[in-house]
Amino acid sequence: VVGSLFDFAALAFGAQSVVAPLGSLTLVANLGFAQLMHGETLTRNDCVATSLILLGCLLSVSFATHKNEIASIDDVFELYMTERFLLYIAAVHLLISVCFI
Repeated sequence: VVGSLFDFAALAFGAQSVVAPLGSLTLVANLGFAQLMHGETLTRNDCVATSLILLGCLLSVSFATHKNEIASIDDVFELYMTERFLLYIAAVHLLISVCFI
């Protein structure tokens, strides 16, 4: 709960594109605490998943815009009509369809 409050407070000081990916580091911290507090053993899958989380967080923060821009609602709706977003939605629908067949 306290970590979530700090995440919320951090949004006042930095761009959401930088702060939000850093929230995924709580999963990495949970892995360490589970080992210390509950004596859980790390599996190969845990290590691979944690590495992917760290890599994704690193890439997201590295390539994110570091500017704090406030977009109007019209700007946001315009983004929904871009070719890039429509391709993304098509890819997500395709992936979901393949996973559930």
